[in-house]
Amino acid sequence: MNIKTIGICIISTVAFTFSCKKNDEVVKPPVVPENTTNLHVRLNSKKIITFQRVLSSGISDMLKETEIETHFGDRVSFFIPQEIIVKNDSTTLVKLYGVMEKFKSRWDKQKLYFQAGSSDNWELLGEKSGPAGFLINSSFYKKKSTPVSSGSLILGQQYNLKSYEKIMNKDAGKSTLIWLNVESFYK
Repeated sequence: MNIKTIGICIISTVAFTFSCKKNDEVVKPPVVPENTTNLHVRLNSKKIITFQRVLSSGISDMLKETEIETHFGDRVSFFIPQEIIVKNDSTTLVKLYGVMEKFKSRWDKQKLYFQAGSSDNWELLGEKSGPAGFLINSSFYKKKSTPVSSGSLILGQQYNLKSYEKIMNKDAGKSTLIWLNVESFYK
């Protein structure tokens, strides 16, 4: 062996010896936050809370449940999840025909929030009800406005929008709002 090879062997042995000293640190697995609750529930029942027509003048009248499809078509059936799966910090809403929506989510006590879009905006999806139940409140609206210059039609739906005041206050003209609020129970 030449001197160069012996030198490399000595340096390698010294480096190996000092790099393999005893390490008392224990590698811990990642900690799952305590407030994480896994959940897998299916739609059990739906209940109409409110279905009404509201005029910008403040006058309102109740509508019949048989008129829901006339005003909203299949939107109610397509929007309300058939199944909810919460695992760690992720929520999957399984809708009609297997359509899935996935969101980042977090629990705050008994309430489940989801992250809407790419912002830091967290919106309430629903809350636990009893030991194995879960409740979601869904709102649907159709607003027709007829200001002096032109008219408009706004359709929308949202989880846990319990009041139509924000929608009605956004215009100064004459408008009519069809408002439907549905409570869905999952088990």
